[in-house]
Amino acid sequence: MAAPRRRTPNLRRGVGSPFKRLLAGAFKSLVFLGLFGGVAYAFYGYIHDAGQFRVRQIHVSGTEALEHGTVIAQSGITADTNVLFLDTDAAAARVEALPYVAHCEVERSFPDTVSIEIEERAATATLLVDNHTFLLDPTCVVLRELAPDELHTGPLITEVPGLLGALEPGRRLEQAALAGAMAVWRAFQQSDVGQSTTVSEMAALRENDIRMYCNELPFEIRWGRGNYAAQAARLDVLWRSCDGPPPCSEYLDLRFDNDLACK
Repeated sequence: MAAPRRRTPNLRRGVGSPFKRLLAGAFKSLVFLGLFGGVAYAFYGYIHDAGQFRVRQIHVSGTEALEHGTVIAQSGITADTNVLFLDTDAAAARVEALPYVAHCEVERSFPDTVSIEIEERAATATLLVDNHTFLLDPTCVVLRELAPDELHTGPLITEVPGLLGALEPGRRLEQAALAGAMAVWRAFQQSDVGQSTTVSEMAALRENDIRMYCNELPFEIRWGRGNYAAQAARLDVLWRSCDGPPPCSEYLDLRFDNDLACK
């Protein structure tokens, strides 16, 4: 009796099946991703164009010198802006480019409201350069140029070395003499004498030579060498001891600690 014939396994089929299954799985994944991407794109388009997410209200707070319309226009936010896709940081950065804006926060409230809150810079003194006058904030940022017939704010700061021509609004000035004049002005405002005396001009000749001219006094007050709060305190003591202004006719020099020079 002949032995049964042995079946030889199909090696080609065994090798090819895993590869085909891999291809089939990859194809199904691509189809799924395509469908998912199409649905996601359609949903994005619907949300992007949906009217209920368009900006209908913009609230602006913190303004005094600036108009609300100026802030809104600078932010780039319009009635076509979608609240969902608004880049609040970018909008705040655009508003902060305004010279009067020290800081800005932009927030959104769904479905259609945006709030813009700003911290304004305040003018504290006026700088005179080549017959041009510029409002300055306490950190020496140029806010704007004044028209020839506009009244200036605070004292008129003059003779600052290293400055020429028109100054660009928003620029922070770094001259040491100007920074010293601003520090003197802050200290003087906190003094008792400063409450009853009007400063008309401050000549910032050098960092250590700042000369103050007051409407009520026949002499100039000379400041310098820093520590202006202590100099303002000595000025108050002198005023009290003299029961008013000292008998100076040309200048009062505060720069040498307790050795006050009066001429």
